[in-house]
Amino acid sequence: MQYRLVLDMPKLPRGVYAPAGFERIRESLDEFDRRMTEAILDDVGGGGKGRKGSNKTQRHWAVSKINFDRTRMVYQAHRNKVISTEVYEFCMELNLIDGALAKKWAIPGYERLCCVSCVNPKNFENGGTCVCRVPAKDRKQKNFQGCQTSGCKGCCSADAEVEAEVEKTDKAELEITAEPEKVSEPKTAELATEAAT
Repeated sequence: MQYRLVLDMPKLPRGVYAPAGFERIRESLDEFDRRMTEAILDDVGGGGKGRKGSNKTQRHWAVSKINFDRTRMVYQAHRNKVISTEVYEFCMELNLIDGALAKKWAIPGYERLCCVSCVNPKNFENGGTCVCRVPAKDRKQKNFQGCQTSGCKGCCSADAEVEAEVEKTDKAELEITAEPEKVSEPKTAELATEAAT
C-alpha cells in the first residue's frame, strides 16, 4: 500500500496571518516538514517495521532529530537577529517549533539540550536525568549508544566546553603549521657572526 501525504507546511489556521519576516524561514520549515513526514512514514510504513536493522526506539530517533534541527534553526535565526522576536514567538505559539526546548536553551547549562524529556525527573528512576546529560568522563557506561528518547550521545554543556577547547587547540595548531617560517634579521646576523668565528 502506497502512502501519499501532501502538506503545505506550515499550515496556518484560518484568519491567522504570519508576521513580517516569517517568509525568511518558511522555506526551511517546509523542508523540515517534508523530512518529518518521510521519517514518520518510514517509521509506520511497511507494517511498522520501518528501516531494516533498527528497533522501534531507533526509528523514533529520526523524528526527534528533525524536531531538534527545526527548533535549533529557528532559535539560531532569532539569536542572530535574522527573524524578529514576534516571528519567533509566533512559531512557538503555533507549535511550528518545540517551544519548551527553545526556552530551555536560553538557560545556562542547557544550551545543547537534545530534548525536554531528558531533563524531566518524572521520566527517570530516583528523579534523575538521562545519561546523555552526564559528562562523558563521568559516565559509568562507556559503550553508550545514545539515549532512549532521542538517540543523543551527549548534550552536556561540560562536554561542549571540552570540545570547544580541543577545537580551539586544533585550530591554533593548524594556523601555526600553515604560517611559513620567518627568520628575523637579528637572528640571521647572529648566525653570520657565529659562522665567522
